Amino acid sequence: MKVVQLFKNLLSRYVLLTCFFLLIQFLGRILFLVINKHFIKLSESFFSTYWNGFSLDFAFTSYVILLYILLDISISNLPKLFINSITFVLIFAQLFTPIIDSYLFESWNTKINQDALHFIKFPKEAIASVSGFPVLESVLSCFILSILLFQIFNKYFNLSLEKISTKSRA
Repeated sequence: MKVVQLFKNLLSRYVLLTCFFLLIQFLGRILFLVINKHFIKLSESFFSTYWNGFSLDFAFTSYVILLYILLDISISNLPKLFINSITFVLIFAQLFTPIIDSYLFESWNTKINQDALHFIKFPKEAIASVSGFPVLESVLSCFILSILLFQIFNKYFNLSLEKISTKSRA
């Protein structure tokens, strides 16, 4: 019976993590649309963007969940600071990527893909084309938003292994 309860608790942990990181993907798309002022155009293409992008969001989130599963399996007594650091870095990276992507879209008229990466061959031109990128404001706003989301994560979505093992014993 304890094994079944432990399995239910672990499953609920991973479902919560999946929901949280899918939510961050959703917020990232909203950030991109707001920064590029496409949020005004609530049309069929807006919703199809979310629908078509969901498979990519779910794939990325699955990799994130796999990371948590591997950490749970391999090292059962990881320090909480280590797990929190990984979580914060993942949140920050997921929020900062659409910010970078939106400013590159504004400058190059394309999102980051294999076509945009051809600019790497000409670093001086690439740097010159994004010289107006507000680095400090972007990093600072992303950092503040990451802290806020991290607090939400810890309050509502973080079901630590300690809590799971305690619940299954009760």
